[in-house]
Amino acid sequence: MDKDKRRLFEDRLREQREMLVEMRREIERSWENLRVSEIELEETATNKHLAANLDQLDDQYKQKIDAIDYALGRIQSDIYDICINCGEFIFEKRLEAVPWTTTCIECASAANNRKV
Repeated sequence: MDKDKRRLFEDRLREQREMLVEMRREIERSWENLRVSEIELEETATNKHLAANLDQLDDQYKQKIDAIDYALGRIQSDIYDICINCGEFIFEKRLEAVPWTTTCIECASAANNRKV
């Protein structure tokens, strides 16, 4: 992959990372709102359900941020488009679809088949 393409992917990953960080900030603000309204006891069950959903979303965003950080490190190490499993190149189309991926489509498919 040439430098311009790598830079393009790096910029895209940084934008997605910033968006996810902002979404996590929104979750934190929502948490603050839930804490304030916990005083109203009739809303406790609803708040617990919302809190569980916020926790799940926050975990998903954190995992994706971690994956993006890892991908950014792979770009810096000049191994961004190399599959961590087989060492083959990851097709650009796959990186465009899932820019934080670490595996080629063949290895990803094999992993999915093992899960089933």
